[in-house]
Amino acid sequence: MKTNKWLLALLLIVAACEKDDSITTQELSSETVPIVSVVYIQNGHICKTRANSNGTPTLCFKDSNSRTLFKEQLSEMTDEEKQTIINQYGIRTLYNIADDADDELEFIANTATSEEDFRNKYCEYKSKYEDILIGNDIDTTDLSLYVPDEDNVMSYIGNTDKEYVIGDEIYKANLNDSLSSSQKYLSQMNNNGTDVSVNAFIDTPKKGKRVYFNSYLRGNRLWVKMFCKKKMWYGWKNDPHRSYYFDTYFGMNFSYLMLGKYGQEIVTSRLPRFVFNRNVKRGFSIILGKVTSGYTLSGEIHTWTDMTSERDAKGKEIIISDKGYSYPKCIEVNSKIVKIQHRL
Repeated sequence: MKTNKWLLALLLIVAACEKDDSITTQELSSETVPIVSVVYIQNGHICKTRANSNGTPTLCFKDSNSRTLFKEQLSEMTDEEKQTIINQYGIRTLYNIADDADDELEFIANTATSEEDFRNKYCEYKSKYEDILIGNDIDTTDLSLYVPDEDNVMSYIGNTDKEYVIGDEIYKANLNDSLSSSQKYLSQMNNNGTDVSVNAFIDTPKKGKRVYFNSYLRGNRLWVKMFCKKKMWYGWKNDPHRSYYFDTYFGMNFSYLMLGKYGQEIVTSRLPRFVFNRNVKRGFSIILGKVTSGYTLSGEIHTWTDMTSERDAKGKEIIISDKGYSYPKCIEVNSKIVKIQHRL
């Protein structure tokens, strides 16, 4: 949701160069985009074109300043926007591996014939991704694996080997083996069994299902993160088959933001309901808007998932329309309300 002229230029360049392995800069308006191209690393060697290599696609920067600017711009985007930008270059990252690992864990859970069988397969599964992904060392009931150091934007810039190139040299992203700050906070909440429903919550709408919500400020931007987990044998894993909905109630010092057609940041009005039902296998993390005045933000967010939305007699989700928008019908009595109280 947060972008600018640089991202606009980047998106246009990526689109224009889909048939070319090399993505370079162009002059747009009065600004120049940092030079970013794609090279291929094979056995420690850099190949400039795909035709001469079966190597791993890797981001290549003209110089360290270009990498720094690229990193700064990515840091202002949502997780989904970061991944979209990198994937448009044809780069697979640790996040792609994490998605593959989650699919694999889903298969193991569904095909295990007993808890002992699952434990044996899960042990092999963890060994397979050792030194690539990390487990949750705070909440030992969490069986999912995570990208290390998710708060570090370099986790998106490196390829599946954490590598990127500056000039003619290969570098490796220095990532520590820690969970994101948001995941740590929610894991500690889960361990403590607390749910104050201020800025965050963990809810159990159904047996064997959990909904996690967290909000936080970065600068004056309000970030909202929401995901689900499901019970699996003796633990919990990411639930990739959920949809998320929420209504917002903030004062006059808050402006909603959206992504424009060309990637620019646009101040917009409050939607009748926010709906996330596509590409949310690991939930969603978005910039909802920004604080425009003062030093505090107060309000409420009323949340639902497809487990708490309204359904007809056949079990099909009921869709309603309002002011040109269509969204699932949700009633207040089934909402999980979180109070938002942040200070800049």
